[in-house]
Amino acid sequence: MRLSFLIIFFSLLLYAESINEYKITAQILNNGDVQITENITYKFDGYKHGIYRFIPLKGNESIKLLNVYKDGIPEKNEHYYKGSNFFIKIGSANKLIEGVHTYTIKYIFENVIKKYDKKHNRIAINAVGDMWQVPINNITLTIKLPKKLVNSKVEVYYGFYGSKNRAKIIKKSQTKYQAYIKNIPPHYFVTFYVIFDKNLMQNSSLFFIQKFYGLLIFILGAFGFSYFKLSTPKLSIPVQYRLPDLNSLRAAYLLNEKINFKDLLAALTELAVKGYIKISNKEGELRVIKLKEGSDLDDELKLIYNTLFEDDTKSVLIDKSVKKNLYERLGLINSKLRNWALNLRFFEKDYKIKRKKFLIISYVILIPFFIYALNITKKMYPSLDVVSVIFQVIAAVMFLYFGYKTVMQKKFLSIIFGLIFIGSGLVILFVNSITPLEISVFLLALPLFLKNKINIYTQKGLKKLREILGFREFIDKVKKEKLEFFLKKDPKYLDKVLPYAIVFGFTKWYEYYKEFYYYPDWYDGDLESMGSMESDFYYFESSDTDGFGSGDGAGGGSGGGGGGSW
Repeated sequence: MRLSFLIIFFSLLLYAESINEYKITAQILNNGDVQITENITYKFDGYKHGIYRFIPLKGNESIKLLNVYKDGIPEKNEHYYKGSNFFIKIGSANKLIEGVHTYTIKYIFENVIKKYDKKHNRIAINAVGDMWQVPINNITLTIKLPKKLVNSKVEVYYGFYGSKNRAKIIKKSQTKYQAYIKNIPPHYFVTFYVIFDKNLMQNSSLFFIQKFYGLLIFILGAFGFSYFKLSTPKLSIPVQYRLPDLNSLRAAYLLNEKINFKDLLAALTELAVKGYIKISNKEGELRVIKLKEGSDLDDELKLIYNTLFEDDTKSVLIDKSVKKNLYERLGLINSKLRNWALNLRFFEKDYKIKRKKFLIISYVILIPFFIYALNITKKMYPSLDVVSVIFQVIAAVMFLYFGYKTVMQKKFLSIIFGLIFIGSGLVILFVNSITPLEISVFLLALPLFLKNKINIYTQKGLKKLREILGFREFIDKVKKEKLEFFLKKDPKYLDKVLPYAIVFGFTKWYEYYKEFYYYPDWYDGDLESMGSMESDFYYFESSDTDGFGSGDGAGGGSGGGGGGSW
């Protein structure tokens, strides 16, 4: 007690400015928000413009400023969120005042209900924060409850953070409580707690959340209906051991609607298997040797062949410049494959229009939902940096997408790195609580990834796709004993399947060459180097191609903060 008296006494001597009287009325509204009125009688030391006030916010708390007065007259003020604080600057830069003035600040503190235990919630508010720079005298705290909280427990503490000093509470009526504290030095809290049955009251933001998730279910239903109506139908896939009647690039294009740089190794292998070139892989050098002219090749294979041997050369080292030339032909190769698929009526002629239709339908549904989610999030988290949240979700989506793509390569290292990417994306998403805005941004990204799943195939195309998928299933599941049977019928069977195995990403096919001690005549190198040919090819792509890649005491509540003069 003596220590407290000495602190207060010396504080009064050290500080020329002070708050002569601080009256706080906290009225808990039926929706769980708290309407707070602060009457601050401030004694200035010399000439000043006015006072400032800042209130810290936690989680989804927010403040709605109602009005500001000085000596009973509306006063000019600026108010804004900065970081996790709500700032109010009262007064005019063009006007100086002195003496004693009373400031009234009235605001609604939203979303302050917190869980207390399994059966109870609580409202805990720092009526006076510890960041005031001046001593405060004559503190009167009035707490008004709604009728449904008449049997709630009410407590008031004051002191440094965590202090158990209880203020005396006078119960004025069933719904009105009052506490009086004569004076406190700077950096003291005055905190009140209201503890009540959790079924009696919830945060007002939960109302918006409930509305949001109800709408979310409807949006997902509408979006899902439009997607499944337009997406490629599910096909029954019988195992197909016969080779497709089209080359490996055309199989890849029908499967993925495009070919990538990695598919060019399948094309080189097919050219070698068909006797047009020979592949040499010795001492870390990948080389192709011309054996015969390619005038009778399919258009896309002919383009690759002519790119390799455009100067009548007989032997070409697959180095940086050759890789770059091949990469630059990808667009033209895909264009030739698209024309082939349309001419044979594997693709619908208006498939691009169908995809645009899907995107339009999706965004007609999702953009109003995004605007609604943005408004809800601003109400729940007014201090939230919306731009940062949007970029955070975009980063998370990119990590998840590239992680998925990497895992699907089905190699040991790719699976490890893919899982790291996916984990990073999930950490970015869940490092903070998920807001409606984050969910809506995530949904906005979905149509861009799903549009390639929209059905573009004719019935003829679906039949051919079914055959390719069946052949892929065979390559994936085939046993050694079954292969022995096919090799007896066709000794070149391993060679003929290899380009398709490369396109489908089944590198295990190289192992069969070693298991059957089969040395292909189109390849110059040992079987071990053959098994590493694909990784060497991709290594060159990534490293040598100029980036080819596409109630607990004082201070335990919300609010508080402090202020001073300016």
